[in-house]
Amino acid sequence: MNETGGHENIFLGNGRLLYKLTNQTALTLSFQRGQRQQNFHQTHDHNTNVGVGVIHRF
Repeated sequence: MNETGGHENIFLGNGRLLYKLTNQTALTLSFQRGQRQQNFHQTHDHNTNVGVGVIHRF
């Protein structure tokens, strides 16, 4: 809590998909979503992140 008696709630979720191409290589797709609610500013902030990647083992 802050000095004015306010509070905030933070919700966060994420996930990742993996698609195996070969024994050494895979593609990834990741997703992250965040939501923040503050009663002392009366705001709702949203944040969404998406990532695409490659995993390769040498």
